[in-house]
Amino acid sequence: MENARIDGGRLGFEKLYLCTDHTSYYEKYAWRYIGTGRHPWRETMRIYEADTIKQPVLEKE
Repeated sequence: MENARIDGGRLGFEKLYLCTDHTSYYEKYAWRYIGTGRHPWRETMRIYEADTIKQPVLEKE
């Protein structure tokens, strides 16, 4: 997940979003729950966002 945030930052994105039915998992990895949505087939999903990583810690030196 961190690699996706780094890649997103390198591509110029400020935030990434994901949809899942998992609860209490992504919060451990800097993702914030922002709401509930529905798939076209009516199932609910959790929507999360995370800030991208513009400069990974190892690249700061």
